Amino acid sequence: MHFLLKLKSWQLFILMVIIPWAFNNFSNFSLFGLFLTLLINLGWMHSIATTMHSMIPASVKPSVTYFRYGCFLMVLSTILISISLADNLNNPTLTAWLLVTGSLVYLVSFTYVCSFSARMVESMLQGEILGNSDSLKGILCFWIYPIGLWYVQPAVRRILAQYDKQIV
Repeated sequence: MHFLLKLKSWQLFILMVIIPWAFNNFSNFSLFGLFLTLLINLGWMHSIATTMHSMIPASVKPSVTYFRYGCFLMVLSTILISISLADNLNNPTLTAWLLVTGSLVYLVSFTYVCSFSARMVESMLQGEILGNSDSLKGILCFWIYPIGLWYVQPAVRRILAQYDKQIV
């Protein structure tokens, strides 16, 4: 998914927002489109976080283990939510439990993944490891990605342009 880092903001916006929105009216594509949008968004955040993490000096690198767990839990909870939505009439108690549990796990995982990705981008922009409070603008940009990608993607391209001349 590292090709997503080379895209311009408008290309990424079309891929992540316009295409899923356009196909949302087709009921057969709706659930698949939702899952595909999640995977593209998660792939973009994972590519940003791992690429920026690899550029940070080894002496101050934060651990990437919980970030990977968060990405895995996002996919797992999306599958749980999809199962609960598909099987909503057979067992209402199980459906409600899967929906609530999956949603809470997704929310916590998404928050951590956004936080880690934003910390890596802001740390590369500032030149030092930052905490969550210092990277709050980046966290909000990842959280509200249709608007935030207009801030994040140019910043990522600027950072990568310093290290790789093919990006520009």
